[in-house]
Amino acid sequence: MLFAGIDMKILEHFPSRRHSVYKVKLRLRNNIMPAVLKIFKGEKAASLCQAECENLLKLSDRGIRVPRVLERDEKALLMEYLEGVPVSSLAQSLDMGSWIEETACWLVQLHGEKIGSKSLLKGDANLRNFIFFGGKTFGIDFEEMDCGDFRQDLAEVCFFLLTDDPSLTPEKDQMVRRFLKTYEKHAGISIEDMDKFILESRSRARIRRKCFRK
Repeated sequence: MLFAGIDMKILEHFPSRRHSVYKVKLRLRNNIMPAVLKIFKGEKAASLCQAECENLLKLSDRGIRVPRVLERDEKALLMEYLEGVPVSSLAQSLDMGSWIEETACWLVQLHGEKIGSKSLLKGDANLRNFIFFGGKTFGIDFEEMDCGDFRQDLAEVCFFLLTDDPSLTPEKDQMVRRFLKTYEKHAGISIEDMDKFILESRSRARIRRKCFRK
């Protein structure tokens, strides 16, 4: 039984290709609150759960905006529920608001954390894994964190922006330009060779789609 002793009621099932994710209402330490229940699936469920929990705790300790971990089971996490909007929904509605700059700044902060000469990477940096809440961007889903060239994450975001429906619109092109310009400004760098990384992101996306169709 998951989280024995915690009174929990499922309110909503969130779409997820790999795991089971729910909005729940729970009673925890005499408090009633909404939360997110993520149940990991597959042979690596326990290790993925451990990795995501550890990643969330480390990022939170470093001041990077992520959901708080409330409780952990062997193959499941209870996390803070953020009353926000998925950044992917804002992009799809062609919302030209401040989420663009805030998402770029979130990634600048993450990439500022180094392992040797390499940056921490979000991994699977599609816009469904960001929530815009209280005027700020939060990252979610951290089972695939990695380290490497920061342009890998930027390419994932740009590829998602350009190709997700509605694709290749003037508004989407403007979003990409604003996103990269903001990143350059706050990171204090000039980004080069993005075309190469976007092509690599396209290749990874094709592989993922083939896997999910099996």
